[in-house]
Formats: sequence, structure tokens, C-alpha cells
Amino acid sequence: SLAGQLLELSLLLRAMQRQPAAVHALTAHCLEFVAEFARAMVAAGADAVMIADPNATGEILGARRFAEFAQPYLAQLIAAIHDTGVPVILHLCGDPKTILPALAATGAEAISLDETANLPAARAALPHQRLMGNVSGMVLEAGPPELIASNVRGVLRAGVDILAPACGVVPCTPAAHLRQMVAQAERADA
Repeated sequence: SLAGQLLELSLLLRAMQRQPAAVHALTAHCLEFVAEFARAMVAAGADAVMIADPNATGEILGARRFAEFAQPYLAQLIAAIHDTGVPVILHLCGDPKTILPALAATGAEAISLDETANLPAARAALPHQRLMGNVSGMVLEAGPPELIASNVRGVLRAGVDILAPACGVVPCTPAAHLRQMVAQAERADA
């Protein structure tokens, strides 16, 4: 995603076809900066590091490009973070069905999934990682409480290990809706 921001994503995607060596060089350079930032977060007291990469998705890159241009760099970044002694959560937006085997090879302890992800399929493909997320941010924002409760129950039944909003919290989400998510999770634990 950093390489896509620096170059512009559509140009980066074209360069993957026309100039793959240049894309690898740029991505490796970006990796150095991101790893340094992660080390600084740990030095400042972070207990874990979450990598959120909205562009390195199966829907944008496809399985082949993800395996070539994203997975090796994510694995290197995760290994660098592990050298600091903290666990890593990897979040990729969209439906990961085409890249699930490659996600297993990243080394992340937890994989945070978008609401479009099929949790049972992810569980089958990622037996050694914790699954996180999958509560719809749109449902959390809009409610009503009954729909939030239903969404949370469904996500928990599907096998998520760490309940969380799928792609983060929409800024105007009412705090009461977040409390509803937590209350439903506590009821499920009881």
C-alpha cells in the first residue's frame, strides 16, 4: 500500500506487468521504512502491531500478484516485527478467498478479516492463525441494536477468535452501538 501511495496504485499495478523488477525494488525500499516505523512503535510501548494493507488484496492483486508482490514483503515485515518480540495482526480489506493460502505463509498470529470474508473458509485455510474482525462497520454505524446483536452472534458462531469491527470503526458510529457489540460478545461468553 505504501508503494501504491507513493507511485499511485494504477501505475503500480501496470508496472507489475511491465517493470516487475522496479516494483520489487520500490516495495523492498518501502519495507525498510515500514519496519523501522514498527520498531519505533514497539520501542514506544506497543504490545502488538497491526499491519493494515488496503491495497494488497486478492480482489485488487489476484492470487498470482499477491504471491509475488505482497506476500513475501508482508512475511519479511512480520519477521522484522517478531524480532522485537511482539505479535502481529495482519488486516487486508476485501474478500481474501483467492489469497488464503498465501496469508497462512505470512507468519502473522492473527488475520483480521473484512465483513465480506467467508469465516468458515478462512478458518479451514488458516488453522494456525487467530481470526479477527468481521463485524460489519456499516451495521455498527447504523444499527439498530437488534441488527448489531444478530451480526455479532453470526460472526461468533462462524468462528472468529477476536471480535472486532471488520475494517475499523466508522467515525460517526454511536458509542452505544459499540457497547451493544461488546455486550453481545459478553453474553456469548457467559
